[in-house]
Amino acid sequence: IEESRKAVTALDDDDAEAALEALAAATGKLDIIVAREPELALAPVSVTAIREDLIATVDGVKRLRKNIEDLIDDGEIQKAKPLIETFGSEIVITETSIPLATYPDAIKDVAALIDDGEIEAAKVALDTALSTMVITETVVPLPLLRAHAMLELAEDVLDEETTTEAEAKAESVGGDNQEDPMTQAERLRENAAYQIELAKAFGYGDKSLYRQLERDLDKLKDRIADEKDTGDLFASLRRQITGLMPGDDE
Repeated sequence: IEESRKAVTALDDDDAEAALEALAAATGKLDIIVAREPELALAPVSVTAIREDLIATVDGVKRLRKNIEDLIDDGEIQKAKPLIETFGSEIVITETSIPLATYPDAIKDVAALIDDGEIEAAKVALDTALSTMVITETVVPLPLLRAHAMLELAEDVLDEETTTEAEAKAESVGGDNQEDPMTQAERLRENAAYQIELAKAFGYGDKSLYRQLERDLDKLKDRIADEKDTGDLFASLRRQITGLMPGDDE
């Protein structure tokens, strides 16, 4: 991408030779990538992550959501827009990639145009090639991430409560090592359940998928209280939380 942009600058300066050198460097690097990874469709060139975290209670999120929905129902789109932009608790990971099926050939076509003296056409073709980058966004809801982590920790507390590792993990999230394992595990389960309610209020995932998850969280509460086996339930809960995670958007 850097070499391609150098070629754009060179063409703007009427330096066809420098543009061809930059494109040759770009083509050489792309050929190496394709040769080493022939099945690779997208070559990532940059990754950024942005965190948006609206700090609010479940009731507060529900009130704000209703306010947004009412504004939209009333046709007040512009009033709703700033509220929607901050309505969430998530990390958005954006990855920019080169489409290897088209970009290398596009660069070679640009070089051919420059050779033929078609500088303006080469500029247009190069700008078009640079605009074909594939942008992929992955949304990671923080409440679901936190719930998943809390359930993992609760399972560790029940399985390894006497180990240093479990104590260190508990301390890292504000755990009290003086609590007995059952009390600590239940506190973590309760916190995970609250995060699930928060995720539901924000609208992450299919609402219908929360029903079984909430029932299983209640079932986990009973098993912890009765000191029964919880391994299969923890595994199921984590799978359900993962299933609520949004997919990639391109």
